[in-house]
Amino acid sequence: MIGNGKWGSNYKNTLLRYKSIKVSDLTPIIKTGYKTNKLNSLFYNLKTKYDGLIVATPSSKQNKILIEILKLNIPVIVEKPLCINKFELKNIMKYKNKNQIIYVNHYHLFSTSFKKFKKSFKPSQVKSIFIQDGNFGPFRKNLSPILDWAPHSIGVTLNLFKSKIVKFHYSKKLIEKKNNIEILIIKFLFIFSNGQKAFIKVGNGFKNRKNKISVFLKNNERIILENNLLYKDKKLIQKNEPKPMDNLLEEFYKSIINKSYNNVSFNIAKKTNSFLFKRVI
Repeated sequence: MIGNGKWGSNYKNTLLRYKSIKVSDLTPIIKTGYKTNKLNSLFYNLKTKYDGLIVATPSSKQNKILIEILKLNIPVIVEKPLCINKFELKNIMKYKNKNQIIYVNHYHLFSTSFKKFKKSFKPSQVKSIFIQDGNFGPFRKNLSPILDWAPHSIGVTLNLFKSKIVKFHYSKKLIEKKNNIEILIIKFLFIFSNGQKAFIKVGNGFKNRKNKISVFLKNNERIILENNLLYKDKKLIQKNEPKPMDNLLEEFYKSIINKSYNNVSFNIAKKTNSFLFKRVI
């Protein structure tokens, strides 16, 4: 583990339930190497001691750490956003090995309910989709709420729809700005070449937690994924068990053991970040 804040603790507590896995907190060591620019030699020594690494640091720190991990082809999980600007993305693509085991925690991709949600309709049946994802916070000086919240929802949209985007629009409503921290509600509209539409509303300016995906089908049926519970026309049809983090760690573990390379979450993160850097940021 690298990073012992909220998400680092979540990873660690989840991993402690697995008797066959040993987890170590490397945060103090990596902090020292980060400050003294000795990350390369540190990770070189760690490569022989650990089967994989989980990076749960602030987004502003993640890239420098990730690049050194990629250089040594060490299996890794990182948080979204994958990076915070186009130069970091270019650097990641420069050092990523084609057989690199890298997972990005886009939690919908590892949700049991989301997987069943995707199977409950064909993309051609969809008329439109509405996604709302946000909270009151987090409030970060070094990360825009757009990068904090939009990658999940745009990632879901790009994962579900493969048609060409023919029209895109976004707007943001500033709720408050204080000490270089923005509190925003951001809206996105996607129109695809086949006429399908996606509406997204995200940000850190909601009064409370919002997490809902509504799909409107051409036959007027509605399928909803809300807080990892799946509904069809208001009837509950799937509870999410196990949790997305358990699924993510299970897939990561199997990838290391089997030396398999699942690039789905990385490709979605790359595509999402590239889209945001080109069209929004």
